[in-house]
Amino acid sequence: MNSNDKDTMEKETTQTMRIDRRPIDRGWAWVVLTATTLLMLIVIGNARSFGIFLLEIQHLFSASSSAISIILSTEYVANCITGFAAMNLLAKFISFRTFVICGCTLCSLTFIFDSISKDVFVIPFIHLLNGAGLAFIYGSCIVMQSTYFNRYLGTANAISACGVSVGQFTLPYLLNYLIVTYGVRGALLLNAGIFLQCLVFGALLRPISYYDTTTRSKVTSSTDVELNERNTTAKEEKQTESIKLESDDDGKISPFLTDSKERDSLKSVGSKESTMDSPLSSLVTKERTDLKDGGKNAYSTENSSGTMKNRSVETDTKPLLVRTLVGLRRNFRKLLEAPDFTLFREKKFISVYIGTILGTAASSMPQAFFPAHAVDLDMSSEDGVIFLTVGGVADFVGRLLMVLLADRKFLNRAQLLGVTLITHGVAACFVSFYTKFFLFAMYCACYGISSGIYFSISNTVMVDFIGSQRMSDAIGLMILGSGIIGTISFPFTGYLRDVTGSYKFGFILNGVCLLISGALFLASTFIIV
Repeated sequence: MNSNDKDTMEKETTQTMRIDRRPIDRGWAWVVLTATTLLMLIVIGNARSFGIFLLEIQHLFSASSSAISIILSTEYVANCITGFAAMNLLAKFISFRTFVICGCTLCSLTFIFDSISKDVFVIPFIHLLNGAGLAFIYGSCIVMQSTYFNRYLGTANAISACGVSVGQFTLPYLLNYLIVTYGVRGALLLNAGIFLQCLVFGALLRPISYYDTTTRSKVTSSTDVELNERNTTAKEEKQTESIKLESDDDGKISPFLTDSKERDSLKSVGSKESTMDSPLSSLVTKERTDLKDGGKNAYSTENSSGTMKNRSVETDTKPLLVRTLVGLRRNFRKLLEAPDFTLFREKKFISVYIGTILGTAASSMPQAFFPAHAVDLDMSSEDGVIFLTVGGVADFVGRLLMVLLADRKFLNRAQLLGVTLITHGVAACFVSFYTKFFLFAMYCACYGISSGIYFSISNTVMVDFIGSQRMSDAIGLMILGSGIIGTISFPFTGYLRDVTGSYKFGFILNGVCLLISGALFLASTFIIV
């Protein structure tokens, strides 16, 4: 190749542009939804099926109902404290993917320790780990869905909630099979292995910030660059000619150009006949000189950038202890500012918040006592498994309905939630009459449909009121509140069972909480901000 050919060869330059490629309602968002659905299926479905293990542990250690109920109570204590700390404090520093991975590990360790425990009074302390793990997983999945979805958020929440119901009517049979085949301790150990499979799903929860800094490179030839420069120069010349046409005969700018900044810029580009004695004209002269002396100007720019680098190096030479203390102070301020308690200034949020914590606790408790209540009704433990299955199937139906209806414009989600909870509450208050298999199975179906609808759209209703950006703080506060109520209700239900010999009074108390929750959701739709 000749030297002349080398001189005429086009050189290529690379231009980097920043593009917003966040997959909202598309792409990786559906991968995230698949991962959260499977997490809900295994983790939350397992928690809803824990009543099978609860009954076997009670028989294994010959423990009272109050002692067994403390296991669930301590779980809720850890759940509410960890959920609040994770969503309102630690979420500022740790990704939700890390939360899920840690949560799956803690849940797995819980069942490993359960399988080797020798005393029933040790198990409640072990289940502190399970409560913390559930808080990490559940809150993170809800926030990740509200981050990746906007238009289809209601549908996404309903689909992931379907995973809970699928887990509820499939896992009881699997866990019961493991107990019959390998014994209680062997089934607990195998259940720990099931939780470890969730680490794969947690790894798929890529933070949305990954896409915020995505850049794309574009290769441009030197000819294209020269054409762009010529087009820019031609536009500037046309602008100068238009300025001359709009100016007066003596070279002054027309007073119809009213913007002072525009007049100043036009004066600087004015005719060459005018003298440049003003500071503005000297500035224009300096700029033209800089354009002529491009190399010198570039050299001075390099020197200035080098000076800035030296200054940054000087700031980095501060003692390590000083920089560490400054960083700790900054992070401590973030921790103090993290909880967004200003949410309680809004009347609608207060109404929905109280309704949510009551509805969450009341919609989570009954299935834990289905197998034990079946034994109290002189039925077999297999009938208890059937009751859990009926509740799971009905739960799936309710969530499937919300998949189809959650994002319909004609549907008022808060009013639907209120009516559903009130219906479930009325059914729970008459649990004393459900002494036959068929009647109690019908109540389990009513419970399943209600809980399916509730857990499908309760978070979406909260987003409707406060927005997705404040959802992390709201989730932490909701977990804290529902955890406190669950901490009290579970041991109190066990105490009522020991005193009265039946769980029916616990179900009635649960129904009262549902009635209050439904009334608050209905009232929130009439509150004017």
